[in-house]
Order: sequence, then structure tokens, then C-alpha cells
Amino acid sequence: MSFIIWNENNEICLENYTLILPSISVGNVGQLAIDLLLNNLSVKNVAHIHHPSILPLVGPDPFDPNCMKLTTSCQLYICDEKKIAIIQHRSPLILRKVPEYRTFLINFIKEHKFKRTVLLCSSFSQFFTIEDLQGVSAHYLSSSAFSDDEIFPQLSWKKFALPAKVDPSETSAIPGGGIAKSLLEDCEKESIPLVVLILVCSEGDNYPEAFQMVERLNDWLNLKQNGDPEKWKMPISWTLPYGSGAPNTLY
Repeated sequence: MSFIIWNENNEICLENYTLILPSISVGNVGQLAIDLLLNNLSVKNVAHIHHPSILPLVGPDPFDPNCMKLTTSCQLYICDEKKIAIIQHRSPLILRKVPEYRTFLINFIKEHKFKRTVLLCSSFSQFFTIEDLQGVSAHYLSSSAFSDDEIFPQLSWKKFALPAKVDPSETSAIPGGGIAKSLLEDCEKESIPLVVLILVCSEGDNYPEAFQMVERLNDWLNLKQNGDPEKWKMPISWTLPYGSGAPNTLY
């Protein structure tokens, strides 16, 4: 059974591309960061991903109000200029079907021979103190097949680990991180180069964390030139997710 509906007759060659996708995790930071990438890079939608684990969703284009094409739960985009492929999730995964989805992802990564995969993830801040996070711009984990992780300390990325005071038997290895830990284990078994970029945050207005995540990703992959204050513009779909401002008549 095919879970990918390509927008063109022939599948696109993605060999040696970097695949970037979100883990549905605390604050939806990974998905918001993907929105910023899609809104600010020269990308094209090449496929829709339909899988039994993904709740169905359909709606208008989140980036162009004049576009007549529909948006679905999970779509694949490519940026040929930067040689990256991007998967965006817009609905949750069905918990009991998550193992099937991970199997689909592993097969997809292997079939298309991606150079590396980057999973954008977040984790609950309640397990960390200010001292734990001081001087750390981001956390990361990587599979042993990824051999270039010596660059991350230069970027002030710290290898993710729960503080010693946290009892590991009482929580997951990446609390609130969705499929991040299990996908990392899958990639380890299959010798797939994977980097999990992790931001520690709380639920709420997580736009700042999304901007921070794309900046950290940009520090590494050089997707946009630094020095441009408007290099990450908010998509139109972010206009009123938390409602409008308080009316002046209240005051």
C-alpha cells in the first residue's frame, strides 16, 4: 500500500537531500518551526502523505490566502536550492498506530537515500532549572551513523540528558518529545544518520521557541543569511491563533 500521493507523475529524486520533519511534542514547537521554514524558503509541495496513524484534516493554504489548493494533514515539500525535503504535520498521530508510522518513516528515509534526517522536537521545561539551561542555545541527540556532531558544541548545543535529580523511571527519556526517542532508536538499529534538535519549553504561546529553533537550525545548515532582521516572517496562518487583542473598552 502506498501512503504517498505525488503531485507529479514521477517521484522526485531526493538522494543526498536533508530531510527535516517535526516531532509532535510539547508546545508544537517543531511544527511551528516547520511553518517558518516553509514560509521563508523557496519550497514547492510535491506530495501528500496519507497514513492510518495520521488523523485526517483538510483546509485552505496556510501561507497564501489566494491559493486555491487544499492543505492536508501531512505534506512533503522540497527546496531544491538548499537540497532539503520538509515534512509538515498538521494533525496528531493516533497513539496505537505510532509504531506503524515510524516503520513508514524509516522505509521512506531508506528508500530515498537521504543524506541525513533532522527531527525538530521539544521537551517539558519543568524538569530543568535555570542553571541547567544556562549557556545552552539548544539540546540535541544523534544516532551513531551521524558522524559530524563535533560541530554542535561550537554552536552551544548540548547533548540532551535529564538532570541527575530526575528519576528516569518516572518519566520518558525526552519528556513531552513525542516520537523522538523511539525514532532515534529505530534509526540507530537501521544505521540511519539522525539528529534530534530539542528545545526545552512550556505549553503556551510558543512562537518565540519556534523562531529560536529555526535560528539554531540556521546556525548549522545556513538556510538563510544572518543579518537580515526579517529573514523569518510569520505565515498568515499565525495571525489570530490565540484570538485578537483585548478590546480597549475594557479599560
